[in-house]
Amino acid sequence: MSPTLWNGATANWNDMADWSHGVPHSTMADALITTAGVYTVTIDDTSSFQVGSLALGAAGATLAIDGSLKVAGDFRFQAGALSLSNNVTLDSGRLTLGANATLTFLASALNATVGARTITNNGAIDALSFNGAHLINSGAFVNNGLIAAAHPFA
Repeated sequence: MSPTLWNGATANWNDMADWSHGVPHSTMADALITTAGVYTVTIDDTSSFQVGSLALGAAGATLAIDGSLKVAGDFRFQAGALSLSNNVTLDSGRLTLGANATLTFLASALNATVGARTITNNGAIDALSFNGAHLINSGAFVNNGLIAAAHPFA
């Protein structure tokens, strides 16, 4: 199956017209959010998606997850922003944050879970405005970057 590339517009993940090969929603699908530009891709609170792998690599791109996203393999997060809110679940085989990547737990994230066999942070994790319960659940957590938290971080 060919990778499917986001076209660079601000829209919902489930908008078929914004993907080069339709909405990626199977463990065989490889999703790329790497097109240059300033835009937001949103997974709303009623949505749940799964992909085989995911690359987020555009400096001006934001992936806003209010629902659920399961990445069966690697989530390569090299640049841009990933924001988690509401009762969100992000689950991946391996989550790697690059030096130009920022993972933000928003104040509205009441229960955010990030799970992976291995999480490597080379960028920034921002939980300063977060007041809910959050969990980074990982087999291994390697931090080479910045973690900013106002409350205990688990």
